Amino acid sequence: AHILARSARSLDIGMMQPGQYFIYVADFGAFTSTSYTAHQTMKKRFGHFAYILQAVKELPKIRSHHVKNTTESEVFEDDYIFGAVCNTRSIGGFIKLSPSEAQLDDGRFELFLVKSPKSLGEFCRILYGVVSHKRDLDVITFRHVKSVSFESAEDIRWSLDGERGHEKAETNIQT
Repeated sequence: AHILARSARSLDIGMMQPGQYFIYVADFGAFTSTSYTAHQTMKKRFGHFAYILQAVKELPKIRSHHVKNTTESEVFEDDYIFGAVCNTRSIGGFIKLSPSEAQLDDGRFELFLVKSPKSLGEFCRILYGVVSHKRDLDVITFRHVKSVSFESAEDIRWSLDGERGHEKAETNIQT
């Protein structure tokens, strides 16, 4: 609509060192490779369902990463099965953010980290938090950030806007 009306709108753009840019999301962990590993034939035939089928195939491969996350005001360190720095109101159609949680032009991104569940109870709390949009649970970290760095003892494979990103042990992201 903005293009047809010829009106411009500012959007935040993220930069992942070294010089990789994204608008939607930079993420790692569970299901982040689904968008580029689902076969094109399946996408054409089944649409969104092709991504769900691919995600089910990836379930046995989910593993956690021990990561130290440093923002401009806080440090978090834990084992995570998913992490995202995003500028959207929907991540993969499953994680929904309200307009008050995510503004696309405020100079900040939303940091979303999901801890590795250590019990069935923690796994249930993660599912509850994702489905019910609860952000104050001990298994989910949600913050607004201008920059964040990720440090791990091992390389972490990143996805940028649904495409394969780099694999590094240290990554810096800023708006």
